[in-house]
Amino acid sequence: MSTIFSKIINKEIPSYTIAENENFISFLDINPLTVGHCLVVPKIETDYLFDLDDSYLKEILIFSKKISSSLSKTVDCVRVGVSVVGLEVPHAHLHLIPFINEQDMSFSNKRIKGLTLKKQKNRTTLFFDKNKKKIYDLKNEEKFVVRSSDRRGIWVGQKRYAGELKIYILDNDILVVNVLGIEKYLSSVVGSEMPAKWPLEALKAQAIASRTYALKQKGNGIYDIDSTNKNQVYTGLEARTHKTARAVNSTRSIVLTYKNKNSFKMSFYLRS
Repeated sequence: MSTIFSKIINKEIPSYTIAENENFISFLDINPLTVGHCLVVPKIETDYLFDLDDSYLKEILIFSKKISSSLSKTVDCVRVGVSVVGLEVPHAHLHLIPFINEQDMSFSNKRIKGLTLKKQKNRTTLFFDKNKKKIYDLKNEEKFVVRSSDRRGIWVGQKRYAGELKIYILDNDILVVNVLGIEKYLSSVVGSEMPAKWPLEALKAQAIASRTYALKQKGNGIYDIDSTNKNQVYTGLEARTHKTARAVNSTRSIVLTYKNKNSFKMSFYLRS
C-alpha cells in the first residue's frame, strides 16, 4: 500500500511539516478547516488507526499532545480538537484542529473560494465560485455568516477583513458586518484614521482615543459602530501595519476617563 501520506513521509512530494520523529510526522492539512489544522500520521502504513498496537497508539497521543500545546500558544483558539475520520486517505491519521466553536470542527462545512451577491430590482441572488449555473435567491431579512481560515483575511470588493463576516439582506440593501475583537479592530482603525508612518506616540494617542470612542457606542442591534467617518474610519486589513498593531498592543485596555467615568463627550478638530 502506497498512499499520498507515504509519499510525504518519504519526501517524494512536499508538505509543510511542523514536527517529526522516527515514528510519526505532522504537517498542515492542504484543505484546513481552521488556521493551524494539521494531521498526525504514523510512518507505519496502516489503514485504520485502531489497528495499531497499544504502544503505538499511546505514542501517537503523546506526540499529538506536544503539537497541541504548541498550537494553543500560537493560534487564536479556545482549544485544539482531535478528530479521527480516515475515509479520505487509506493511511491512519489524526486531525488536530484549533477551534473557537463546534462549527469549526465540522467537515461538512462548505469550503469555497468566493461568493457573489447581486441586487437587481426586487431580487437578491447568490452564487459560489463564479458558478452561475446554480444561483440562489435570497429572501428579505435573510442572514448568513462567512468565515475563513486564511490569515490574509476575507476579500470584500477591494478590501480585506479579519474575523468573520455577517451578511444581512435588508430591503434594498446588502449589509456586511465585520465581527472581531476590539483590539484587532483598533489596529486597523489607527491606520485608517491617521498615517501609519507618523511617530509611534501619536499612533498610541490615536489608539487610546479610538478605543474610548468605540466603547461608548451602543450599536443598533445589527452592528456596534459604522466603518465610515460617521463614527470611525475602518478600512480592514489594508490599514493594519506592524506599527499600528504595536501602538494598540502597548496601550491595550487603556481608555480616557473623567472622574473615573467614561462619560464625557468626544470632540474632534480637523485642520487641512
